[in-house]
Amino acid sequence: MGLFTPLALVALPLLGVIVALYLLKLRRPVAPIASLYLWSSLTRDREANSLWQRLRVSLLLLLQVVALALLILAMARPWVRTAQAAEQSVIIIVDVSASMGASSAGPGSQMRLQVAQSKARDLIDGLQDGATATLISSDDHASILVTQTTDKARLRGAVDALTPAATGTDMTEALRLAGALVSRQAGSAIWLLSDGAFPSTAELADPLSAPFHFYQIGSANANQGITTLSLQQRGGSLSLFVQVANADTISATRRVDLTIDDTPWTARTVKIGPGAVQELIVDDVPLAARVIQAALDGPDTLAADDQAWVVNRASAPANLLLVTGGNKFLETALSLLPTVTLYKVSADDYNPAATINGAPVDLTIFDAGTITATRRTLPQGNLLFFAPLAPNSLISVTGVISQPLPTLTTSFAESGDVLSAEARNGEPLLRYVDLTGLHVAAASAVEVPKWGRVVLASDKGPLIIAGETQGRKVGVVTFDLHDSDLPVQTAYPLLMRNLITYLLPDPSGGLPANIVPRTSVGIDAATPQISRIVVEDPSAKEWSYDISPARPRVAFAETSQQGVYYVTQYAGADIKAQDAFSANLFSRDETMTPPNKAPGLPAAQAAGRQTASQPDLFRRELWPSVALLGVLVLLLEWLYAQRIAVRRAWTEWQGRRALQRNDRA
Repeated sequence: MGLFTPLALVALPLLGVIVALYLLKLRRPVAPIASLYLWSSLTRDREANSLWQRLRVSLLLLLQVVALALLILAMARPWVRTAQAAEQSVIIIVDVSASMGASSAGPGSQMRLQVAQSKARDLIDGLQDGATATLISSDDHASILVTQTTDKARLRGAVDALTPAATGTDMTEALRLAGALVSRQAGSAIWLLSDGAFPSTAELADPLSAPFHFYQIGSANANQGITTLSLQQRGGSLSLFVQVANADTISATRRVDLTIDDTPWTARTVKIGPGAVQELIVDDVPLAARVIQAALDGPDTLAADDQAWVVNRASAPANLLLVTGGNKFLETALSLLPTVTLYKVSADDYNPAATINGAPVDLTIFDAGTITATRRTLPQGNLLFFAPLAPNSLISVTGVISQPLPTLTTSFAESGDVLSAEARNGEPLLRYVDLTGLHVAAASAVEVPKWGRVVLASDKGPLIIAGETQGRKVGVVTFDLHDSDLPVQTAYPLLMRNLITYLLPDPSGGLPANIVPRTSVGIDAATPQISRIVVEDPSAKEWSYDISPARPRVAFAETSQQGVYYVTQYAGADIKAQDAFSANLFSRDETMTPPNKAPGLPAAQAAGRQTASQPDLFRRELWPSVALLGVLVLLLEWLYAQRIAVRRAWTEWQGRRALQRNDRA
C-alpha cells in the first residue's frame, strides 16, 4: 500500500485542533441579573473555571476525529498493490483487427474489443501521479493514437473511440514501434491487449528492453465466414463463386443467402467440416445484375465475415458496332441483350478508327457481305465475323462449302452422340444450346487459325470458331444467318448471348473489383469533360471531388467500411459515367485463427502473460472508498449531535400518526 499524494498528510495537525477544542473551558459573557438563586450551580462552575479542563472522551469527539482523518487520507490518494506496481511510462497496444470484433466467449457475449477497452481503462486509472501512457492501435498497420501523456481523460476518450477494423493483423509493426518508444525512456512497460490471433512475431520483432505483459482475450472460436466471393464468366453466362470457411472444431451447416441489387435471389445450404473450407458455385447469375451480396444466415462468433459483396463490372453496357447492309435477325438478337448498346453503320460509311461518343468500340461485328471493308485495316478491339468471303490478317478463307452437317468437335467426338449434352457442357459457348436441328445451306471454308478453337464443327469444316490473339478476342461464324434456319430455332438467342458475352472485353473501368478495407483507390476521370466525381460509401455518405484536366485523378481513401462504393462522374449536371467497387474482409487468418494464449512474442526484459479471467496486475486507488466512508462518518456525527431534536421530531411524527389513526377510527 502507498500514497500517490502524501503531501496531503500535512493536514493531520487539524486533528489536534479538534482535541484542543474539547480541552478549552467556555468563557461565558458577563451580564447583570436580578437574583443569583436560580444560577447557583453555574456560579460554582465559574469559581473553578480556568483556561483548560480535563479531557472527557465522548462519542462526538471520536466521530469528528475519525471523519477528518478519513478525509485527509482520501486526499492523500492511497493505493494497494494487487500483483505488480505500475511503471512511470506505460505503452498500451490494443489489437483492433477484425477478429477483435468477435464475441469473447461465444455468440451473445461481450465483444473482445470491449474487454480490451475495459482493461485499458483500468491501466489508465492505475497510473500513478506523473506517469505517462501511450496508446497504440494495431490492425494491418500500427497507429499512435495518444503519445506520452498524463491526461487520463484524453486517454480514456481515445480508448472509448476504438472500433474493430475490417482488416487483418500485423502485430510486428506495433511491437517494433513500442520497442522504439521504450528504448528512449527508462521505467517503461508494454501492455499488449489482444486475442492472440496473429502470426508469430518472435523472429520478426527485435527483443524488447522493457517489461512486457500480454493480456489475452477470448476463448471461443465457433465461427464460419465467407473468405471468397467472385464472378466468373463461363461461356455466355455468369457464375458466382463462394468460399466458406469453418473455424470450429465440429462440422457446421450454414445457409448462404444471395441478394441481387437489394432483392433476394436464391439461397444455398453448405456443410463445412471442422477447420475446413467449402466451395460453392451458383450458375446463371443474371447478366444485368450489378451488385451481388452473399450472407450467412444465423449468428456465430464473428459477424464481420458473415457477408460479402461483389460488383458485376460487366453489367455496364458495352458499345457494339454492327457493320451491316441490313439484317433484322442479327439486329433483333443483339438489341435484346441487356449488357450492350447497339450502334449500326453501313459498310460504305464504316471507318475502322471510329469511336462512339468519344469512347472506343468494345466489339465490332461484321455481317455477311461486309468483310471487304476489313481488307485494308482491322479495327482495334474485339471482333466477330459472319460468313467472311475474303481472308484478312486474322483468318484465312479458301472458298465455300455446301450443305455442311453439324457434328461434334474433335475433342468431344468420343461420346458418339451428335451434339450431346456432354458435348455442349464441355464447350462453354454451347451451354444450354441445342443445335441438333440446325441446317446450313452454305458456309465459308475457313481454316482453323492457331489462336482459335472450333466451337461448332461440321463434316466439311468449322461452323463457329472462337479464340484470343494479340490481346483481343475474335469469333467467326462461317455462315450467313439467312443461309440457315438458326434464327428460327429456340437456341438462337442463347447462342448469341453466349457468343457476345464471351467476346465482350473484360471489364476494368479503372477501378478494382474488390479491395481490402482502408485501401486507397485511384479514380480517373472517364473523359476530359468530367468536372466532378462523387463517391457514395456503404453508409450512403457522399464524398465529392472537383476534377479538372490538370487534376484528372482522385485518390479515395475513405474505405474503412465493408460494402459497396458507388462512383458517379459528372460533366456539369450531367452524369457521364457510373461505376462501383466493393470492400470485403476476405481474410482466412481472421476467420480461422482461434484465440491464442501463447502466440509467438518477442523476447523482453521481463515477460508476463495474463488472461481476462485473471486478476488485474497494477496499483488500484482507494480514495473514492475512503472519501465515501468519511462522509458517512460525518453524517453519523451529525445525527448523534442532533439526537435530541431528532428524537423529538420522531416522537411528534408518531403522535401525529396516532391522532390520524384515532380520527379515522
